[in-house]
Amino acid sequence: DALEAVQRCGPDAENKPKAIIVMFSHRWLRPLWPDPEGKAHPDSADSVKAKTIVQWAKWFKWWRVYGTGREFITGISTSTDLEIYFWIDFCCVNQDNPGPQMAGLPAYVSTCAEVVIFHTPDYDDRAWCQVELMMAHAFMTMGDKIFCVSRGFEHKRQRRVTFKRTVVPDPLKGKLTCEGDRKVIGELRQTASESRAFSLTKSARALFCTSFTSSLLW
Repeated sequence: DALEAVQRCGPDAENKPKAIIVMFSHRWLRPLWPDPEGKAHPDSADSVKAKTIVQWAKWFKWWRVYGTGREFITGISTSTDLEIYFWIDFCCVNQDNPGPQMAGLPAYVSTCAEVVIFHTPDYDDRAWCQVELMMAHAFMTMGDKIFCVSRGFEHKRQRRVTFKRTVVPDPLKGKLTCEGDRKVIGELRQTASESRAFSLTKSARALFCTSFTSSLLW
């Protein structure tokens, strides 16, 4: 359990936690609604997302010590034994009854230290993806600085990251697999807009793309 790991690992010499939770934002690769047989799945048959987040975690542990631009990421330990855990909707939300836990999305997001996007061509248009970014923007200290990776990313000690700014779209106008989710999204949007941490002057979020190929997707 990630929260137990945070307590177990404790702080480093600068009082920064040596275990962090990273929010994984993504578009399901095999969506299906309705799904009476439970065939929908967020990953591909060859586990491309699982492989990518493992590679990203290895890269991030290296980059936060040696990379260019790491000064933008504050509050994360440079300890060599840093442990990284991921919050992933498919694993962390009861898919048979997601309502109560999705209503608690602001609380889950606020425990995360960073966000990494698995970018696909339709990511920017999806309402739930937009909600996750809005939640991060509203409730995370570093929620306006997002890492972006795409299919095929590998840790090769990429020292430099590409920096780009974009505006988080209105999730109420985003696309949904299940139209019944729009009411919940509206409520989450309202919660984010009323957050004391939310500011219209921070309407742009910074995106760190770990390769030039990824940066071209934005």
